[in-house]
Amino acid sequence: MSKNTSSSLFSNFTLDTSTRTDCSSFTPQQKHTPSEKSYHPIIIREQVQVSSSPPHEESSPPQLHSFQFLITHTQGFEQIVKSEIQAVFHEGVEKDWWYHGFEPSVNLFDYPTTAMARLLKTKNSKLQKGKLKTLTCVHGKIHSEEGFEMTMDVNFAELFHMPEFLFSHNELLIFNLVGKSEYSREQFMEHISQFVLHLNALPSVDCVYSFISLVPNIPLDKESAFSKFKNEIPYRTQDEMAWKQSFELFQKLYTKKFPTQEVLFSENTKFRVTAIRKQSHQVRHSYSSVEIASEYGYGIGQHICKNMRVNLKKFDIDILIYLDTDRAVTALLLSPPFHYLHEYGLRHFSDDTRSSDGGGESDSVENCTNHSQSASLQNFPELDLIYYYTKQDFRLSYGKSTLKPQTSYLLWKTLLMQDASLCEKAFSSKHPSICNVLDPFAGSGTLSLSANYFFFNKSPKIQLFNLDCSSDETNVMNHNCKHHTNIHILLSDSQSIPFKSQSIDVVLSDMPFGVLCGSHSRNAKIYPKVVKQLERIIKPDGILFLLTIEKTLLEAQLAARNFWEIIDRKSVSLGELGRAMQATIYICKKKSK
Repeated sequence: MSKNTSSSLFSNFTLDTSTRTDCSSFTPQQKHTPSEKSYHPIIIREQVQVSSSPPHEESSPPQLHSFQFLITHTQGFEQIVKSEIQAVFHEGVEKDWWYHGFEPSVNLFDYPTTAMARLLKTKNSKLQKGKLKTLTCVHGKIHSEEGFEMTMDVNFAELFHMPEFLFSHNELLIFNLVGKSEYSREQFMEHISQFVLHLNALPSVDCVYSFISLVPNIPLDKESAFSKFKNEIPYRTQDEMAWKQSFELFQKLYTKKFPTQEVLFSENTKFRVTAIRKQSHQVRHSYSSVEIASEYGYGIGQHICKNMRVNLKKFDIDILIYLDTDRAVTALLLSPPFHYLHEYGLRHFSDDTRSSDGGGESDSVENCTNHSQSASLQNFPELDLIYYYTKQDFRLSYGKSTLKPQTSYLLWKTLLMQDASLCEKAFSSKHPSICNVLDPFAGSGTLSLSANYFFFNKSPKIQLFNLDCSSDETNVMNHNCKHHTNIHILLSDSQSIPFKSQSIDVVLSDMPFGVLCGSHSRNAKIYPKVVKQLERIIKPDGILFLLTIEKTLLEAQLAARNFWEIIDRKSVSLGELGRAMQATIYICKKKSK
């Protein structure tokens, strides 16, 4: 597309064609231009039509409308993320194949740690457990609802075909969703907006994006790359439909703030570009992420977000460009930006119903809650439904180093999928004994809080013991866990754990490693003593679940003792998008004598 046509790109959101990625129906020559033949054969948008009439009969076949999503997640847990997306279409699929027949205390569709969960609790809802709960209307404000309307008859399996997973790499997952032929395009987009609510609430998902493009052959040298970022990628004609669909969906999700497209594409709307850059040791870029954001952002501002203003901190629109060596993924953020959650008092989750945003009175710990905002919550506007389905951070304060809530959830789920006996102890009414869980390096208490909110619902059958040798960290934990009677916090050195022999069922911990906590030389002294202590306190049928980047050090200690059998190991990533570091999960049990 030439630049002189850009002024009319968003003049009309009415789309009379539909899109779908279907890799199987195209030859390689059809899938890509010559410069793209070597790249992954996806992201081809074509109009797809299905006809039940014989070919010789003239008819107007129905269209299959489709939408492509990109979600970010903790790398290494792709299968869990995919299964939870599929669970939105097949209620109970999650329980059937990994809970081993035991009913969890909390279900995906209880929407833990969202405003939706608090709303259901305050309204004493008797809605069926484990079913989709789709709000259709909310009256009043998010912390003082006067009433709400809810429907239980939304069945996404009747509205869409099953998701087609197209691409999974690092922290990114791209999938295609195709609507059933009997629904109009307007109905399809309404269904898509409802689906985004549930997708955004999944505890395994970091953020939800509308996928725009995957562009191969990004140059490594600065001059050529800058030209591509500024003058080519924003102007790709094959992406016009994706941009139109994305902004139409964005407007549906945030219709209270952007009631019309004129309001959305005005100078009052703020946008920014977020650039993530990954490179290998063999292939290096001659430019930075900041430079990518500047060049691509200029092109976006000239062609896509015309009339909008740039604001890097308080933005409405966030456009992602993720450069992985020589290929770039672009997408538009659909999840609410972090700064709005903070502004609207939705940054932190607490089940203390006396406090809308967690409260917190301690001056001895860093309190992330903005009390001045909490005092003026009645002043913020009535919010769109997506805010009710947005995950909040269940930690009110943070220590020196801490896991993301999504990562801690995935660690717990991986453990439960691995160990059927733990599921029985945790969920079966036929198993009366208490299950003792120890985290010897608890930090902010993230793992224990995740266990309560996402799986055990503060069940007294699960007793969670958090140890840390730092009084600063235990102060943070006391602040975070003050409403959790089954979480016990001890100021203690993990090299001398104050528990009786064979008293712990599970040890689950994010081990210290030399980035923010300690150093390799210090860990070389700590790990042998900790492993020896774990041998003493673990029950004969107990299990270790340890996360570390000190792979060589931990494996050496486990092997040296000749006590543990490593039954599984898994590579994962820790940290925020684009800044993650590689770590390894070790699942161990005592060797049989």
